[in-house]
Amino acid sequence: MRRLPPLTALRAFEAAARHLNYSRAAEELNVTHAAISQQIRQLEDWFAFRLFRKEGRSMILTDAGQRLQKDYLRGFDILEEATKRALGLEQDRPVQITTTLVFASRWLMPRLGRFNTDHPAIRIKLDSTTALVDYDRENIDIGVRYGAGRWPGLKARMLIPGDRVPMCSPLLLEGRKKPEKPADLFALPFIHDVDQSEWEAWFRQRGIEEADLETGTVHTMSMLAYQAALEGHGLFLGVEEMAKDDLESGRLVMPLGADAVWDGGYFLVLPEGREMRPPVRLFHDWLLREVAGEKT
Repeated sequence: MRRLPPLTALRAFEAAARHLNYSRAAEELNVTHAAISQQIRQLEDWFAFRLFRKEGRSMILTDAGQRLQKDYLRGFDILEEATKRALGLEQDRPVQITTTLVFASRWLMPRLGRFNTDHPAIRIKLDSTTALVDYDRENIDIGVRYGAGRWPGLKARMLIPGDRVPMCSPLLLEGRKKPEKPADLFALPFIHDVDQSEWEAWFRQRGIEEADLETGTVHTMSMLAYQAALEGHGLFLGVEEMAKDDLESGRLVMPLGADAVWDGGYFLVLPEGREMRPPVRLFHDWLLREVAGEKT
């Protein structure tokens, strides 16, 4: 037998915690202010701790109330999703994708029109972020992330190898001696993505332990670092596949050729054991076909 608090009181608590106002919660649930207050007191008696407290004219959650809200909110979200599936409404929800700005702008956006043409009824919601996300809480369907492919509780499938190659605008090389070996790159300014670790790893793999990497600029976003390379500000370690169009057009060049360091890749990241909705499955399969088609 499950040991659960009164479910009606839990529903009242969820609404009151979301609004931080008993009157608005009562209006949402179509009951009286007194009914919400009574149900909250019932829940506090059941748990034997306070859920809300007054601070001036405002109502705020206690620490225990905040923890309870966070835990139960996930449960309410799961119930809502289950209800939508049962009613056949869940299929209408957009396919929500989380990915990095570089992958979204350099690889996905130029190809997404083909998916939209083939599946005009399926809506795509694209969130470009590198922040950690909660797939269940934020209704994320599919993620594409750069890394080594190890994320707890998630299954990852390699989409694009992350071979990082020194690249720059040809403007940067004008009037300079063309680099012929790794040590020649020290004559040029560097562009760092977040920190110097990627360049340090690249030089270390080529037997150069003490690399002078103090020149150039540091960017906290990969897309800004990439743009800085296009503008001729310095050398950037970029993923060759993401820079394909600019390399083919000559806007970027690889001064030492495809001398890459592998430190990860772009992975398709999905929650373990989650059944895909049909629209999600269509996008998932389309994504894999696009990657496979380019590889062949």
